[in-house]
Amino acid sequence: MDNDNESYDQCYFVNVPTSYNEAINCESAAKWLQAMEEEIETLEHNETFSLTELPREKTAVGGKWTFAIKGNDESPVCKARYVVRGFSQVGGIDFTGTISRTARMESIRILVQLAVQNDWLLEQMDVKGAYLHAPTECNVYVKQSPGY
Repeated sequence: MDNDNESYDQCYFVNVPTSYNEAINCESAAKWLQAMEEEIETLEHNETFSLTELPREKTAVGGKWTFAIKGNDESPVCKARYVVRGFSQVGGIDFTGTISRTARMESIRILVQLAVQNDWLLEQMDVKGAYLHAPTECNVYVKQSPGY
């Protein structure tokens, strides 16, 4: 690679941008822009945010576009996610606690056992943006993503 800062997906031999500016200025810009548009549409569809004026006493948290290539060799897909830099929040001011909702392995085992005993059909799916449905007790103000 010519540039030490350049991210490279070895599975697909494709340069993966590390910033919004790289994504919109590379030879695959149309694919990355489409991926970013899909991410924004998902966030809007899930009513994850609303545009508002920042109150004087609040500070907006920054965000960053992250990029990846998913799929297989025959049909790679460009993916983009807008992630919030939560590490810049201040406890007691911007949030009162943290929680990460995940399934315990014991719960999964019980569910599988019940499915076997009752002849239930189990399906697995990847829920895009599942974390967006977790309730929050306070408003989080996020800087608008570049390009939108």
